[in-house]
Amino acid sequence: MRYLPIPELTKADVARLWSYVERGDDEECWLWTAGTTAKGYGRFKLNGKLFAATRLVYYLTQGDPGSRHVCHTCDNPPCCNPRHLWLGTASDNNDDSVQKGRYERKTSALRGPRHPNRKYDEETKQHLCTLAQMMTIRDAARLLGLNESSAYKIVRYGHT
Repeated sequence: MRYLPIPELTKADVARLWSYVERGDDEECWLWTAGTTAKGYGRFKLNGKLFAATRLVYYLTQGDPGSRHVCHTCDNPPCCNPRHLWLGTASDNNDDSVQKGRYERKTSALRGPRHPNRKYDEETKQHLCTLAQMMTIRDAARLLGLNESSAYKIVRYGHT
């Protein structure tokens, strides 16, 4: 993921940023109270552009995160406590997710016959491949009432 470079923050920007953070004890989560993403991560508008609140908090308290991800030790998306933030790669963040049991395989990761939105079942695929040995893929697709492009991908690449 590519991040926008963090611009120079004015004293007013810094004050506005911290005004949206509900601070607690050093070990507690400090919750972001303004706008968030669909997954609950804080968003902050700066010079007309949206930035992740955690990236700005990290920038102000620990330095520029550069191209690295700002990750949570607490796994609480709205948390902005600098003590709960650490830098890592996408791979580090994914490994952390798996290690903590938070990894959830998305439906979109399922391929072929296991995907719930597959277009054709295995029987149709096999029938198409058999017919395609006796005639053109186009003719086989028309005979079965299948999309020609999909039929071609099934026969040539095994797609479903």
